[in-house]
Amino acid sequence: MTQPEAQTDKKEPSCDKTLTSDNESPVIPFGVVTIGGIAWRIVVDHGLEAEGLNGDISEDKALIRIKPRDPSAMTITLVHEILHAINWVYCNSDLPHKVFNALAHGLIQSAKQLMPGCVIEWPDKIHKS
Repeated sequence: MTQPEAQTDKKEPSCDKTLTSDNESPVIPFGVVTIGGIAWRIVVDHGLEAEGLNGDISEDKALIRIKPRDPSAMTITLVHEILHAINWVYCNSDLPHKVFNALAHGLIQSAKQLMPGCVIEWPDKIHKS
């Protein structure tokens, strides 16, 4: 796989701005995170429920999809998928998948201790189909 082009304009990320997933399910844009110069678009995708997934990453589209559910579970999934992006960008996808859940939980626990009261505020509209 080839990596998408690096972000060149800080205001306009170099990622696909289409607001539908591959299966044309409704998605809600959440944000963009830049990892290794690549702007990864994060969306909440109702279609993941039908796919039986909590989250998904598309390296060729620089896209992270999260299933709408409990905000705490969504946060764990988001960190898990960000770790996939880090693994792809920096580790040539060499890290085994089984470590991502442990790392996600550990990072969130550490962040809560270092930044008490800091939470990801998911939009209210994510829970409405």
